[in-house]
Amino acid sequence: MDNDKEIGKLFFAISQKQIILMADLEVSQNMFKKTNAVFPVLTANNHYLDMKKQDRFDTPYLFTDQVIEIISVEGQLEIVIPE
Repeated sequence: MDNDKEIGKLFFAISQKQIILMADLEVSQNMFKKTNAVFPVLTANNHYLDMKKQDRFDTPYLFTDQVIEIISVEGQLEIVIPE
């Protein structure tokens, strides 16, 4: 019996001040009423990328369908975002 069931997805969001691991889960109250809940799972101060603010609230850029690569270059972490 295979009990593997996807309950949601994880993705990165990056703003000028923070790097955020986000979760997107589908929540259902009954068989007919479903909604998505998106919330931060883990946050860290952004000392790695020089990001331009999207707006005055520093709304994060969302990377829901892209692979973000975190590598070590000469002992320093670097975040590589595909263009």
